[in-house]
Amino acid sequence: MASPVSPGTKIASPLTSASIDIIKERIFIKPDKNFKTALFTIEYYIKSDKQGQQIPLLFYALDFREDFKVWIDDQEIHLKNIPEDLLIQDSSLLFDFNHLFDSTYNSYSDNELFLNYGSWNNYYLNIEDLKYFETEITKTYHIVRVEYKANRWVDHSGWIKQYSFRYALSPAKYWKSFGELEVTIDGSNFKGELTTNLGDPIVDELSQKAYWKFSSLPKDVLEINYKPKSFSENTLKSIPFFTSILLGILLTVIHYFIIKRYRQKNPRSKFSYPFLIGSFLVPLFALMGFSYSYDIIDSFIGEHASKYHGYIFIYNFSYPFILVIYLLSMSLLDKDMKKKYE
Repeated sequence: MASPVSPGTKIASPLTSASIDIIKERIFIKPDKNFKTALFTIEYYIKSDKQGQQIPLLFYALDFREDFKVWIDDQEIHLKNIPEDLLIQDSSLLFDFNHLFDSTYNSYSDNELFLNYGSWNNYYLNIEDLKYFETEITKTYHIVRVEYKANRWVDHSGWIKQYSFRYALSPAKYWKSFGELEVTIDGSNFKGELTTNLGDPIVDELSQKAYWKFSSLPKDVLEINYKPKSFSENTLKSIPFFTSILLGILLTVIHYFIIKRYRQKNPRSKFSYPFLIGSFLVPLFALMGFSYSYDIIDSFIGEHASKYHGYIFIYNFSYPFILVIYLLSMSLLDKDMKKKYE
């Protein structure tokens, strides 16, 4: 079965060179009114141990909505894809990133890197997904600002879709130093109820602006989640089963009276067509009620229905077993009626 999660924008804290200290990371996230995209503005307060032309940070960014923009000390700079020859030369500007890569990374395919990536466990990154910039910086403090629009992630594993925006913090484990992390979420554009995996905020509520401050990584991946309100998952899961049972009982009662009426009129008939035909149809319609109830519930939920219910058709394979049990039960009933009305 395919993954129930439809990925949105994949973004993470940057990879830092061995000469860069990140004093502070400030993350500002503002979802739009429909929780389909979110504006991410992230500031990195850095200090360099060396002066001159260098590559201080590498960015991993994939499937973002609009341009991935970067400023250093309020001057916009151009991001570039990493050419292969820049990676494999120890004398290149990327030499200070060697501590992040496996020593045999260049033995893999030409467009992949083998990266020790913390909680993502030796993750393969495509060269095209890594972005860099060159800049002339001094041995002092600088502010790198990143801005982009992210697409939401969609989890279809339940009856109702759960939406989220995600930002991987785990690369910060491999920074030369980690000062502090500040997270601000502005939910003023969105009227739904938001949750995060960061715990309780210091200031305000997620309906407006919420603020967190950490001196260590709170999670490997920061998540902002939204799940539309509806019936509980357990209630929704039970509906198809009870629909099938109730429909089966109703059809069985109808089938009973049809057989009874037939036997009252044809007590000497050796064979009962209503008994035989109904014995095949009642279990079939009961199972169809089980299957179609999923579509009915999805229609009731509307646009937020996940429509991801696994292999429902497997239940149809239970038809022969239910048929045998029902057929035997109704045959006994038919025989009793035949004796009664003869």
